[in-house]
Amino acid sequence: MLNESETAPIGSTMTPRQVRYLKIAIAIMTFLLIAGFILLIYGLFAGGGKKADEQAASSASIIAEGAPPALLELAVEPGADIASVLTAQGRLIVHLRKAGGGEIAIIDLASGREIQRIRLAQSD
Repeated sequence: MLNESETAPIGSTMTPRQVRYLKIAIAIMTFLLIAGFILLIYGLFAGGGKKADEQAASSASIIAEGAPPALLELAVEPGADIASVLTAQGRLIVHLRKAGGGEIAIIDLASGREIQRIRLAQSD
């Protein structure tokens, strides 16, 4: 025979024992969910700090060499205008606008050298 604790109350499909196990499972899953969010937020902040430290260290090493910053020269033809300037991944990208087409100059900021120049031909 079944005792009273193993039978479901009227109108319920679960026994009190099953309800107790369900409550324990919900508590464990809630704890794991909260712990996961805390670890995710910690990882985002800790990872972002490392990247900022690496960038600061690399720029500090360039400055720490003791020499004054080198003067960078970019050859610009007469009549050409600078349309836009952008920095990305340690590079300076300069868009030069001139008659007959434009040019894009890419300069490595760490070495100060022009890496590449792309001529933009005007199509008819």
